[in-house]
Amino acid sequence: MLRETLERRPEVADVALTEGCADAVYYLAYCKNLEEQEDIPAEFSPERAAELLDNAVSAALGLYQGEDSYTMLHDSFDLTLQEIREHSYMSDREIAETCDVPEKLLDCCMRVRGVLELDDISGSAVLSHKDSTVLVPLDALKKLMDSGREDFTALMNTAWVADIRVNDEVPELVLEGVEAAELERLHDALEAQTQAEQAMGPAMG
Repeated sequence: MLRETLERRPEVADVALTEGCADAVYYLAYCKNLEEQEDIPAEFSPERAAELLDNAVSAALGLYQGEDSYTMLHDSFDLTLQEIREHSYMSDREIAETCDVPEKLLDCCMRVRGVLELDDISGSAVLSHKDSTVLVPLDALKKLMDSGREDFTALMNTAWVADIRVNDEVPELVLEGVEAAELERLHDALEAQTQAEQAMGPAMG
C-alpha cells in the first residue's frame, strides 16, 4: 500500500521497500533546494580571498619574529620575496638582516656575476634552483679560477637571483634564467675540484 502510494507521486522515480524503511529516488527537477545550493559560489571572490589572507598573515606575524617571520611568510603562506615587500609585511631592512644579504639584492634582478662581487653577503650563502635540490656554496664559486668560470658563462651572465629563502640563518639565493641542469653541472665541477685538491694534499713549502 505504501509503495503504491509513493509510486503514484509525480516526483518519485523509484521506490524500494526494505526492513523498516522505504528508499525513494526522486527526479532532480523536483529537488529545488539542490538547485538553489548549486548557485552558491564554491570559492571566495578575489577581493574576499585577499582580505582573508591579509588577516591571516597579520595574525601570524604577531606570533613570530625575525627568521621565523620570514620563513612563515615565504614557506607557509607561499609568498615570494617581492610579494612580502609589496604588501609591506616586513621592511627591506628587516628582510636584509634576516636573510643576511645586502638590501640591493632584494630587487631580485642581480646576475650571478654581480652577486660574486658583493662583500657584504653571508659567507654561508648558497645558490639554488626551484627545479633542483642541489645547493652550490657561493664561496666555492668565488674560489673557482677564471678559466673555470668561463665554462659557466650562461650561469654567470644570464642567471639572476629571483627569490631568497633562509634556513637556519643560511641564505638561499634562488636562480632563474638558466636551466637547473646548469647549476647541477657547476655543483659537480666544484665537487671534482675539491676532490682533486684533497687528493693532492697540502702544498709543499
